[in-house]
Amino acid sequence: MKRFFIIIFLFFLLLPSYARVSDHDSFKKSLKEYTIGVLLSGKGECDKAIPHFEKALSYNKNIYIYFELADCYKSLSEMEKTIEYLELATKEFPKNPEGYLKLGDYYSELITVLKSEEIVKKALENYRKAFELSKDYNICYKIIEDEFILQDYDSVIKDFESLPESYKGDYYTLFYVSLAYNAKQQRFKLFQTLKKLTKLNIPNPKLLNELISISRENNFYLFAYKFTLKFKQVYRDFNDWDKLLLYALLSKKFDKVIEIFNKHLKENPTPIALYCFATANAYTGNYPVAIKYYKELLKNKKVNLSTELKQDIYLDYIRLLIATKHYKEAYDETLKYEKIYGLSPDTILKQRFESLLLLGDKKKAGKTLYILKMVAKDKEEVKQIENIFKHSPDLLKYDYLAALYYSLDNLQESVKYYLKCIKLSRGKKEYLASLALCYHRMGRVKKALKLYKRLYSRYPEDPLVLNNYAYFLLEYRIDVKKALELAKKAVEIKSDVASYRDTLGFAYLLNGDIDKAESHLLYAYRQSPMNPDICLHLGDFYYKKGDVDKAKEYWQDAIDFGIENVKEVEKRLNLIASD
Repeated sequence: MKRFFIIIFLFFLLLPSYARVSDHDSFKKSLKEYTIGVLLSGKGECDKAIPHFEKALSYNKNIYIYFELADCYKSLSEMEKTIEYLELATKEFPKNPEGYLKLGDYYSELITVLKSEEIVKKALENYRKAFELSKDYNICYKIIEDEFILQDYDSVIKDFESLPESYKGDYYTLFYVSLAYNAKQQRFKLFQTLKKLTKLNIPNPKLLNELISISRENNFYLFAYKFTLKFKQVYRDFNDWDKLLLYALLSKKFDKVIEIFNKHLKENPTPIALYCFATANAYTGNYPVAIKYYKELLKNKKVNLSTELKQDIYLDYIRLLIATKHYKEAYDETLKYEKIYGLSPDTILKQRFESLLLLGDKKKAGKTLYILKMVAKDKEEVKQIENIFKHSPDLLKYDYLAALYYSLDNLQESVKYYLKCIKLSRGKKEYLASLALCYHRMGRVKKALKLYKRLYSRYPEDPLVLNNYAYFLLEYRIDVKKALELAKKAVEIKSDVASYRDTLGFAYLLNGDIDKAESHLLYAYRQSPMNPDICLHLGDFYYKKGDVDKAKEYWQDAIDFGIENVKEVEKRLNLIASD
């Protein structure tokens, strides 16, 4: 009954616009027949309703009568008649977008049944006409969906980008455009749409699976992790903990890996879960636990792992054995690998060479280096190693240890070996720069400043030296004017490096030149959108511009992507929340 009153109301309301009434009697007759037709169709008696609608139409041409006839024939599964009346509606009322929209919707319904490209094109044609007449951006969602079905990715992208910002939040549309950006290899734009999707409620497991795959393929592991969490929420029988752990690990969410493992997998862990748990412990400095689980994985013959994963486990295990000064054990593990898999790849041979070097067995190390020289993919790198080995094997040893501890975030140990490298190399630039960076990250300001000054006096035209020195001066607010001068020079020498442009943008920001900061920070962000420091500075930029929402967004991104000083960023967010 409710539907009946609504339809009659619309009939009267739209009469001035759409009815062509010759006289009052015709209208009364049309309304009478129309009313009977609506009552019959409402009861499901469409075959009886049709003659009344046709009579109503003969007395008065109204677009809603055409719609009722089309709906009746649709319910009777008479496709040709349904299309005929919808097409008549568009011909009789060519300026009314509703007719084209209704016809587009009907063709769209047929797509799943007929799966014809021509049907999709007809739906698209009518949707475009409806949008042209109405400028209703909701119709664009339908247009984009059909363009996607036709794999017209250029049109999908063009139409999506022409939408007002307020209409870019529909998750289906964002899904289609993400696939289009992926197909067209527009990685930064794909990053932006996936980022929006991670913030939306997506109840469709199929879509979430596709989004997980796209994120993984493009190395957007944080998004893969977030979409997997969403999948877990909508899929009650979720048990794919391996994927969740792996994406958390690749996103450097080590605490989350440990938490998920202990809560859901400790009693009956899979090999992948054990690997993720061991690696997370390695990166959080819990070496004994990591070694224990790596050993368990490698020694358990029942554990079935791919050769690639087995190799990764061996490499990580050997690195940890070296980090804990178990050099002989590390060497033995490289031999065990060869017994199982045959000739070792260059990565394992490098670990064997380093183990022998640390054991002081230069003769065996030399033989391993000779084999490595023959099988290595990067011949130039091995040539450089060979040259250092001939003149200063201890330098090579300390270089490896310094880099190993730095990669494990053990900066204290890294400093110890970089100091040895500097002594043996007589102050080589690379070691001075690495040591300065260690002191910088550790907050040992005086020592870092002394080294940066020394580097700058020796290498005033080196863009890396200029950039790192400038960034240090900015981060500790030592001399922001000097930092701007250095950062400008670094960008003049090499303008396409994201970190250099970020430093320059940051320098302009701290010197109060917000307009000049913008282009450099945005360039850096486009090149490296997952860099937490760039996200932090972009957040600071928007905060100074007065755009609090964008500031919050980028500060949160800085935390999500692993900013070192989380507490400092949280202070910024709390400050906004308190305001």
